[in-house]
Amino acid sequence: MMFLSGIFFDLSMLPSYIKPLSVVMPLTYFANGIRDSMVYDIGMSGEFWMNIGILAVWGIVTFLIGSKFYNWKAETR
Repeated sequence: MMFLSGIFFDLSMLPSYIKPLSVVMPLTYFANGIRDSMVYDIGMSGEFWMNIGILAVWGIVTFLIGSKFYNWKAETR
């Protein structure tokens, strides 16, 4: 995930068939938010909150999917 999310190199260098996959990964938005606020000194602008919002939605969706498919079993002794 780290190689495809733009942590080590720019996403424009990726082949065209891999770019849609990198847009779906949550680490892409985390890296963009950290990079914008720390490296480029943009601060907490609209782009930062958009990245946080996408991470929050991604987390909620994966939590709901995980809770739907997880089976709680009673512990028997």
